[in-house]
Amino acid sequence: MDRKIEYLKLSSVPINKLLDKKLVVGATGITLTIFDGNETPYYESWFKNPEVTQFLRVPPVQGFMLHSTSNPLKQYYRINHPIFGFIGHLGTSSQEDDISSCEVSIVMGVTEAWGKGIATQVLNSIINNLKNLGCRKIILTSHPDNLATRKIAEKFNFKETDSLTTEELVFQLKLQ
Repeated sequence: MDRKIEYLKLSSVPINKLLDKKLVVGATGITLTIFDGNETPYYESWFKNPEVTQFLRVPPVQGFMLHSTSNPLKQYYRINHPIFGFIGHLGTSSQEDDISSCEVSIVMGVTEAWGKGIATQVLNSIINNLKNLGCRKIILTSHPDNLATRKIAEKFNFKETDSLTTEELVFQLKLQ
């Protein structure tokens, strides 16, 4: 099937039919839900924490806001944990003319949730969903000092690729 037609078919299907409005990640009670527009206060508190901002590629800006779109491959999801609550976001994006390649970003704003395998579970779940939507290559970028992302990339067999800048690492995973 032509990629453009396939994209149009995907974009005409409501997102909750492709990735449920609430996606349960594993058996631990972690869920992904589409942004609802009430996330800004969380980001404002997270971005005041130097432990969080040290790993961001760009400094946070006043009034920072993320939003979701009707494109199932361009979404922002809240990462919700049963104990810690809303702990971060998962973002997915692709070029409209090339849905075979998708970029994934994960920001964990609640430092108490770091090191508990949550990002690993979330990435595992979203890799499977993106594959089902036609994505054949996933790109993951990270701040060079973020060792946790490097470990996750290695765990999923992402390969480090050349970056246009020294301010980020770029990893690729080819899906079958």
